[in-house]
Amino acid sequence: MELKKILGDKYHEGMTLEEIEKALADISMVSEADYQKVKKASDANAKEASEWKKKYQGTLSQAELDKEKADTDMQAILDENKNLKRSMAISDAAANYVTLGYDAKSAKKAAEALVDGDTETLFKVQADFNEKQKKAMTAKILEETRRPEGGAEDPAKKMTREELVKMSIAEQAKFAKENPDEYKEIYGMKE
Repeated sequence: MELKKILGDKYHEGMTLEEIEKALADISMVSEADYQKVKKASDANAKEASEWKKKYQGTLSQAELDKEKADTDMQAILDENKNLKRSMAISDAAANYVTLGYDAKSAKKAAEALVDGDTETLFKVQADFNEKQKKAMTAKILEETRRPEGGAEDPAKKMTREELVKMSIAEQAKFAKENPDEYKEIYGMKE
């Protein structure tokens, strides 16, 4: 179509783009009769689609309810299965920790952290366990360590000639064998 025909009275020679746009804004490209015809067909189609949608929903509502219930039941089963697997994994890991020497509470805490991937808590529990083991081992070593036999209680204290003379010959021989340097010093036989 020609611009002159479309704009009608509003057309004049040498129009700028802005003037053409302004003139076109006021003009409808579709006749009122065509517009009403399209509108009526569109309304009829929308009404028919709405009726079909209602019919479809009416026939599927029970099926949809059944499907929704089945989906909910399946999700509950999956969640329960996941929880059971987690509980079994925690029990197995806790049993292993107990065999390593962990107390039941620490074993359970470490097992939960292991299964849940919480390495920070797991390392904390292991550090606590290691510290307890270290203290227990130190206490056991100190308890099992024998005190030195004979001699003075103070290991820095040296034997005197008077103390040595008071000993039996067998004790003197044993002292001389175990402490030759000190024995020689007492009797002035130092080299």
